[in-house]
Amino acid sequence: MKSKEIFKITKMVSTLVRIFMLVIAALLITSTVYAQTEQTPQGQHTIDPILLSAIANIITAFIALLTVIIYIKHTLYLSKQTINAEKQLKILEFRLENDRLSRQMSFHSEFQKKLREIQVQISKLTARSDNTIDNKQLDILLNQYWSLVFDEWFTCRNGGPDLKLLWDKYYKPAVSFALQNTLYKQKIEKEFNNGRSFLGLHREFKKEINELSWEATKQGLISNYI
Repeated sequence: MKSKEIFKITKMVSTLVRIFMLVIAALLITSTVYAQTEQTPQGQHTIDPILLSAIANIITAFIALLTVIIYIKHTLYLSKQTINAEKQLKILEFRLENDRLSRQMSFHSEFQKKLREIQVQISKLTARSDNTIDNKQLDILLNQYWSLVFDEWFTCRNGGPDLKLLWDKYYKPAVSFALQNTLYKQKIEKEFNNGRSFLGLHREFKKEINELSWEATKQGLISNYI
C-alpha cells in the first residue's frame, strides 16, 4: 500500500475517533450535569465549572494522545518502507554488479581462450623460423589473431563502458606487447596496406593500432594505404 493511501486512512481514522470522543464527551457532560448540580434557594440548578473543565481537559488530552500515537505509527511505517526500499535498491545494485562482472568475464574468457590457442600455435611454428611470415599456416594464424583483436576492439568500442574498460585495461597492453614482435607488426601492416576494410572501420582501427605501435616500439605502422 502506498504511503499516500496510508496517510489518508490514518487521517480518516483520526477524524472518526475524534467524532466518537466528542459524542462520548457530550454524553459524559450531560450525565455529569444531572449528577453534580446543586439546588439554589430559588430552585435553579447550577453546574460545577471545575468538574466540567477537568472533563474537557481529559478528553482533549486523550484525543491529542491518540493523534500522536497514530502519527508515530504512520511515521514508523514510512520509515520501515524507506528501509525496505533501500534494501531492495542494494539488492538490485548487487545483482547489476554481478551481471556486469559476469558479462565481462564471459566476454573476456571467450576471447582470451581463442587468442591463447592461436598464440600457442604461432609459438610452435616460429620456434625454429627465421622470424618471417612466409609460412602459409603461420600467415593464417596471424590473420586469425588480428581478426580476433579487431573483434575485441569493435565489441568493446560498442559494448558500453563495462567492455570498454576491458579494452583499455587488459587488451591494449596485450596488443602493445604483441606489436613488439616483428611477425605480428608486419602482418597488421600488410593487412592495412592491402586495404582490408575491417567492417568499414579501417581508419579507426588503424589509428588505434598505430597509437599502440608508437607506445610499444616508438615507431608507427609502416603503411602506404590511408
